[in-house]
Amino acid sequence: MTHDREAIARDLRALLKGDVEFDPITRRLYATDAGLSQIEPLGVVCPRDTEDVARLIAYAAEHGLPLVPRGMGSGLNGGAVGAGIQVDFTRYMNAILEVSPEEGWVRVQPGVVKAVLDRYLQPYGVFFAPDPSSENHCSLGGMIATNSSGPR
Repeated sequence: MTHDREAIARDLRALLKGDVEFDPITRRLYATDAGLSQIEPLGVVCPRDTEDVARLIAYAAEHGLPLVPRGMGSGLNGGAVGAGIQVDFTRYMNAILEVSPEEGWVRVQPGVVKAVLDRYLQPYGVFFAPDPSSENHCSLGGMIATNSSGPR
């Protein structure tokens, strides 16, 4: 399946508030994760908010374009690479939105780094239990997408 990369990039730039990067250098940078897989994406989108995400999903569905959600790309199994449009949540969608230590929950955006969340939770005397060795450079969205939990 071939796609008109220029037309798609132009459409998405008009539709979204976030960054739309379809240039060769960005595509090459996003072609890998921490493993050995190398698949160059059609392009990369960094959504600013959930409205951008909804618009991107609708556009991709309408045009038959695969989306590949991406966190920090710290996984070793190729889960963050693919030939579709990579959706990088770490640039803008990385906020800790709400916490309730009494009830044992936190609401975050997918680009939050695990170690950042734990530092934020420290004054409450709680932490996010999964313990991957990549905690300083892995996002919660990526952890959930790949079932990453670490040795504990």
